[in-house]
Amino acid sequence: MKTNIIRVSILLLIAVTSSYLFNGCEASIGTPSGTGSLGNLLPAGETQLRYVAIGNSLTAGYMNGAMYKSGQQMSWTAQMAKQMNVPFVGPYFSDPGVVPDARLFFKGIDAATGLPIISRVSGPILVPAENVSHPSPYNNLGVPGALSFDMLDTSTFAVRFQRGNPLFSLIMRDQAQFGKSIVEQAIRQNPNLITLWIGNNDVLLYAASGGTDSINFPGIPGQGPTPIPVFQNAYNGTVNTLLTSLPKTKIVVANIPDVLATPLATTVPRAAVALTRQGQVDSLRAGYLQVNAAIKAAGRTDTFSFNLGANRIIVADPSVPLIRRRYIRDNEYVLLTAQDSLRVGQG
Repeated sequence: MKTNIIRVSILLLIAVTSSYLFNGCEASIGTPSGTGSLGNLLPAGETQLRYVAIGNSLTAGYMNGAMYKSGQQMSWTAQMAKQMNVPFVGPYFSDPGVVPDARLFFKGIDAATGLPIISRVSGPILVPAENVSHPSPYNNLGVPGALSFDMLDTSTFAVRFQRGNPLFSLIMRDQAQFGKSIVEQAIRQNPNLITLWIGNNDVLLYAASGGTDSINFPGIPGQGPTPIPVFQNAYNGTVNTLLTSLPKTKIVVANIPDVLATPLATTVPRAAVALTRQGQVDSLRAGYLQVNAAIKAAGRTDTFSFNLGANRIIVADPSVPLIRRRYIRDNEYVLLTAQDSLRVGQG
């Protein structure tokens, strides 16, 4: 089943906007195989568990739009390492942390509106980690924004920066000393346990843009999620390289969440235009009078109507003859990032 994601803004309580469509398929998960247990993590003859985490922002502990020490220490990887009582060093950053875009701070609740008060520290703030001189690669090799391709990529930090991610140089630090790729830096630590959670951004970054951004893979034109063959090659290459270099190491992999089941796509309803006064209804009916007349004159029936209560969002669609707008469809989603615009009734 095809699905779409739309990034929407509103004007006069109705969304007459540019619509950005994300085409994909519903994810399905079959019955897991295996026992669900790792058994004894330590190979025969070893007494110390050595843990390395590979991934993206989920692994890194990226929170509120930034990487900062207290957030990183609450990452699931750091928490798991603590429970296993094993050393786990990450690239810890002092407040406000590394801020590629803007870090968010919760300041309380507005008494008048009941809405949260959010402030931002604008980026970019890119500073070395507190422990930049750590003598080996970090145990936590999660890089926010990383794609599946990035695990084996040996490009220089300059090339990666041109692709829009300055965080590799802060987390990998020294390619000559520690390894050119994330996987190489993991292997050099000779871990006997690795967690690998990668691939989320291969679809999430495209979806979060409303289907407008390219996947930013070198040498791959066009836009969209990472093509399946490219993802398969990148993911299989990562796993096979780890297995070949570390044949006794336990590797735990995690599945990619269904983007369409996350708050990104489920928070804002399709019927998000709430009309609470008859005056609003009358104004919109009057505003769309000529539009509806033109639709009827063309022999069509897809007119627009407005009533008290919840009304469907109207989106711009250049493919619609004459009026270039229509109601949002059941297989389209409004992104969470539209909620502020919807709330104040502005585009």
